[in-house]
Amino acid sequence: MSYIVYGKTKTGKKFKPFDAKKNQFVVNLIHASIFPESELPKLEKEVKFMNENNPEYIFEIRKTN
Repeated sequence: MSYIVYGKTKTGKKFKPFDAKKNQFVVNLIHASIFPESELPKLEKEVKFMNENNPEYIFEIRKTN
């Protein structure tokens, strides 16, 4: 199992995949950062930090197929 971080502005309509290395939203999943299950606890802490420190954005973790 692997995971991708998605995010959007609070006023935005759609979530977009996130590239963690470039700190930007991407359109194509090829450019999104993919995290293995072994990094899930660390990723959950990071996404919590991102949500707390970026009040104009919403970030969430989603499973990939």
